Amino acid sequence: AMAREFSRAVQDTIDQARIGFASCDSADALQQLIRKLNRYSQTPLMKRRRLERIRLIVFSQGQPRLRALLAAEQKRLTDAFEALFATARANGWISPDIAPRAAAVLVQAYTIGRIVDDISETPLDDEDWFQMVDLLTERVFGSST
Repeated sequence: AMAREFSRAVQDTIDQARIGFASCDSADALQQLIRKLNRYSQTPLMKRRRLERIRLIVFSQGQPRLRALLAAEQKRLTDAFEALFATARANGWISPDIAPRAAAVLVQAYTIGRIVDDISETPLDDEDWFQMVDLLTERVFGSST
């Protein structure tokens, strides 16, 4: 049941990214999409999903079958993001220096990394976090053209 929920969350993320990406026609449109998806995935409303993901990953370390299921789902998500970033790079929308798989992992890392603030006694203002992530993505993923 936990793996099914993880799988549903992965599919939801992939669907949103693909639908949004299909509407992109420029580097600016891609940056707007990244900002939109960041706000969705990192909002306080998604705190529970981030906590559940971490909990499930930790729990799976003693459960080989569950770990294999999660690994397959994680690969599916990373592969989907990698394909989108590869297309963005081919279109000149992100720097040619960006390895698409590294970009795919980075997006997931800073998204799940928000959990550090989720458990803080004095959490950041959401807009401060979003501004930092926007700056990061604009500088890292911005096209060099």
